[in-house]
Amino acid sequence: MSDDENYPSMRNDNVTHYLLKPSKLVYSLPFLQLCYYCEYEKEEIKDLEYSSKIILPSSILEELTKYNNIKFPAIYHLKNENYVTTVSCQEYKFGIEHIYIPHIIYERLHLCEGDLLELEYCDVDLDKATKLVIQPHTSNFLEIDDHKSFLEYYFNNYTIVEKGSMIVIPDDITINNLYLNIVDIEPANMVITIDTDIEISFMAPLDYVEPPKPPTPVPEVNPKNDDYQEQNPPGKPKFVSFSGKGHRLGGD
Repeated sequence: MSDDENYPSMRNDNVTHYLLKPSKLVYSLPFLQLCYYCEYEKEEIKDLEYSSKIILPSSILEELTKYNNIKFPAIYHLKNENYVTTVSCQEYKFGIEHIYIPHIIYERLHLCEGDLLELEYCDVDLDKATKLVIQPHTSNFLEIDDHKSFLEYYFNNYTIVEKGSMIVIPDDITINNLYLNIVDIEPANMVITIDTDIEISFMAPLDYVEPPKPPTPVPEVNPKNDDYQEQNPPGKPKFVSFSGKGHRLGGD
């Protein structure tokens, strides 16, 4: 299959010749927090606050599709000085110039208003997750009735998960965020979570304290029984009055 058959819907400039993809594709862009996005009131956009997804200018998509062997959905490393996180794109939006990022990514990258972000296309094929080991930060996670359904719903927004990373999901019960460490992953250290069956196991929360064990009950002492045992220790026949065998004395 030719390159133009691979990406027939990605090009809008009638170009049929694809350039050789360089070893690195890096773009420097300003950012805004997601709450400033023009369609933030939509529920599906607000849900991205708890996700590893960003919104990019359509110019990035147009640039990528000039090259051959670009994999979609595209995966990116988002960098700021010494900090980096892996993200995917929810939408390539026409008419914007900024990267729109969730607040949790803003905190993770230790950003300040006015910083420029480095967006690097990540040329990898990720395996689908088969197993996750998760450790909640706080014990209120244990109050959730159906952990499996709860996590399945929010993991739809975390399409890329890395070992050693932390994800954040809202908690409607306590009106706080739940922080979860990704302790282990199979079959690789970075996986995708879409269209796959995942076995999820949990470690005890970081703040979990084992409840104290109940004291061992002391058996009640019955003085009468003790006296009886002392007078008649096990194995020694007890005395019963007039219980012996009779013998006649004298004649018949």
